[in-house]
Amino acid sequence: METVLNKRAGGYVDCDTVLTAGRNDIMTGNADYLHDLRVKATQEGRLVTCVWEVTCRCNLSCRHCFHPKHDQAPAELGTERALELLEELAEQGFLVLVVTGGEPFTRPDIWQILESARRLEFALRIMTNGTLLDRDTCDRLAALEPMAVDLSLYGQRRSHESVTGMPGSFQATCRTGRLLTQKGIKVVVKMPLMRHNLGEYRAVREVANSWGAELATDASIFCRLDGDRAPLDYQASPDQLIEFLFRRAQEAGPYRPGSNLAAAKPERAMCSAARANIFVASDGRVFPCGIWRQELGNLSKQSLEEVLAGPELAKVRALTMGDLTECPTCRLARWCVRCPGLAHLEGGSELGKSPTSCRAAAVSQEVDRRLQVAEESEAY
Repeated sequence: METVLNKRAGGYVDCDTVLTAGRNDIMTGNADYLHDLRVKATQEGRLVTCVWEVTCRCNLSCRHCFHPKHDQAPAELGTERALELLEELAEQGFLVLVVTGGEPFTRPDIWQILESARRLEFALRIMTNGTLLDRDTCDRLAALEPMAVDLSLYGQRRSHESVTGMPGSFQATCRTGRLLTQKGIKVVVKMPLMRHNLGEYRAVREVANSWGAELATDASIFCRLDGDRAPLDYQASPDQLIEFLFRRAQEAGPYRPGSNLAAAKPERAMCSAARANIFVASDGRVFPCGIWRQELGNLSKQSLEEVLAGPELAKVRALTMGDLTECPTCRLARWCVRCPGLAHLEGGSELGKSPTSCRAAAVSQEVDRRLQVAEESEAY
């Protein structure tokens, strides 16, 4: 154990911390510890997280999904190469493995992959819709001691199933959420904020609370990877989001508008993509992240070591905030959480603007303004 931890976490926390709180915090998904690890890894360019899309296949057909299709990719990595990849990730010092899809549990060999990852002592996070798990498979999943399992809810039953296209999917996901939390597994309920479901936030929060799960929301609904704009029909309007976020901020306490542009030093890395984490697609292609589809290599043809030493990865890792031309001087910079992956997807360049990020910054600015007005009114 000590050898593995020294090799795979060296340089980020001292040995005593790794062997005590550090390792425990990673395995249990301690948010502060993982945040600090990612920040330091990004600063120093140390890859610690791999997000692996083990399959594109999915048993649901969610209307807002950024995947163009829900079928298995023709060149999906086979079992032998998948298990080799896990060994390579461990050898290269990766600590965290995020398993996603598609739906991971549509893959016949998924348990071989997950159990091998556990044997190699990865901190596992699993993103699933939960509909293919039952009591026995939840027991099997709990035995792997994942640091978290993410489940998505798109509203109450009718709203949820209007998105997934599958009757019974709401009940199936809820059953899995309850079973996993009963077994002591951390469950994060993810609720994308869409035009039809903003009024159901409290109901979803009550569901998550009833399991003992966390709730995370995200208003980023964007086009599909092939450019299809159909998911944009499900975006909440700016007025809807402003009202929703304003009310939530009033209920939750002080509002701190986020920004990764405001006062950013030119030498600072753009984000954690290709610096702290990489994304492996189901066919073995490697990208900076799941949205930023700039190919860095292909694990069906190369070893992981070759990809990590390749020129494409080096180019992305070298990008800094100083390479941006428009965004740092934008009037919305103070409220903007800029994503180079979205800029690449939506505009063709990681250095350009992202309509999704610009839209979110404008919403954040208006929420901030309204809260300031409300505070001044209360002061009088």
